[in-house]
Amino acid sequence: MAFDAMLTALDAGRIDMISVGLRGENKKRFESTQPIKYSYATMIVRSDDNSGIESLEDLEGKVAGGAATTVYSEIAEKFDAEVKTYGNVTNDAYLRDVHNGRTDVVINDYYLQSLAIQAFPELDIHLHPDLKFNTSTSSIAMKKGAKKFREEVDLVIDDMMEDGTFREISEEFFDGQDVSIEPEDEIIEIDGIEN
Repeated sequence: MAFDAMLTALDAGRIDMISVGLRGENKKRFESTQPIKYSYATMIVRSDDNSGIESLEDLEGKVAGGAATTVYSEIAEKFDAEVKTYGNVTNDAYLRDVHNGRTDVVINDYYLQSLAIQAFPELDIHLHPDLKFNTSTSSIAMKKGAKKFREEVDLVIDDMMEDGTFREISEEFFDGQDVSIEPEDEIIEIDGIEN
């Protein structure tokens, strides 16, 4: 499901919960647990020249591939990049467009992008080696008013954190990395972009 469709389905009661990072008004629209994933944004760029991007300011005039309603597109637009939006396409379409020069960059979650790069070794792209920005968290969100349900899910999360289950799951699905703890890297925060 697309991000907006997940929130609509959750609000309508068609699904019970989702793992998502809520921002702005959505924080008020839904119940959410403690964080289960800590991350930050980075960029996929061409390997030979980082798509000419050495700072966030270098996004000006570049073409960023992405969905229209995400924080990542908001970041691109803040730094005067043109956002090329896609319909319901698979990840390789975004990555191939950076590779072949139709776009310059994809801004997204560090952990997800590190996995995407591994899935397409034939493409001349990589994670930007220097740019880490906009910390984020993901929680389990559920319909507004489901306080008892949220409390019960939080207790399960506590148990899974304490006994190492979250770490094990994270390491299995995020290439040995533990997303259940805050990154120690120095992350650039962007004024005007809500985490």
